[in-house]
Amino acid sequence: MYQVWKFPSGEPISREEDIFATSCVLTPEKERVIVSSSNTHAEAIFQVILVSTGEILKKFCLKTHAIITEMQLTADGLSIVGRNQPEKKASNYSYISFKYGQNSFNAYDFLRGQSYDSYSPTSTIVLKNGLAASTGLNGDIQLWDVSTCEYEGNLCEDETVKDTRNPSLHNHEGSLINCMKHSDDGKYLICGASNGGVSCWDLDNDALLYSINAHKPNSVRCVAVSSDSQVIVTAGSDFIVKVWSLSKPDKPICTTFIHYLPNDLIISKDRQQMVIIGQHAYQSNRLMLFRLRNT
Repeated sequence: MYQVWKFPSGEPISREEDIFATSCVLTPEKERVIVSSSNTHAEAIFQVILVSTGEILKKFCLKTHAIITEMQLTADGLSIVGRNQPEKKASNYSYISFKYGQNSFNAYDFLRGQSYDSYSPTSTIVLKNGLAASTGLNGDIQLWDVSTCEYEGNLCEDETVKDTRNPSLHNHEGSLINCMKHSDDGKYLICGASNGGVSCWDLDNDALLYSINAHKPNSVRCVAVSSDSQVIVTAGSDFIVKVWSLSKPDKPICTTFIHYLPNDLIISKDRQQMVIIGQHAYQSNRLMLFRLRNT
């Protein structure tokens, strides 16, 4: 099932209960949403929905046994990058890339490295330069070309050991990276890890700017960066949300406690508000709106 909601009234515009929706993504102009689902005929189904009315504008299918559990659009809105859930006997997740509306795709299989028999990516993000960044179980950040699905190298904390022939290059002490967000200008990449660390990367130079112990020993569950690249927000499994200056992250600007386990967050364009989606221990979900001050 999926629902299209009107904000801020919270009124549902439309809903569809006859499909099992697995992921969705908003188009760059914010007027349409693409919803993916699967059927029993080895097909991934994509519906393009007009946000204002809920009308289905287009529907297309891909022949694949994979279930699309995550989708992102390239900056031009023409290509979709999706995460595949593997079949039962497969050990690795992969990512597919295809042109909007076409019925064929290329696949990028996350590279295992020399020391791994099975290895799965944990998060991915489409960057502004035609590349995607995907992370693995031990902190690897692999870069790959969206149009060709070819490996393009790694982001690595230790430049002295950087070797594109071996993608097993650990960040965050080899801990799993849970989440990534990039700035609107495409210059910075923010990563949150299971060891509580948060790293900031300069994508123009493929270099690590800094790494901070934001929520140690607890896991970082989601991160966000403001549209002007001035503020970072992090949320952890400690139920704490912290606001940081991107340029001077020596200590948080402010900290707040929430009673829900954070699953996602976003900062408004004017940097005055943030929205957090959280989950209660009894599986109830909550959407929370906070006002940001002194940022």
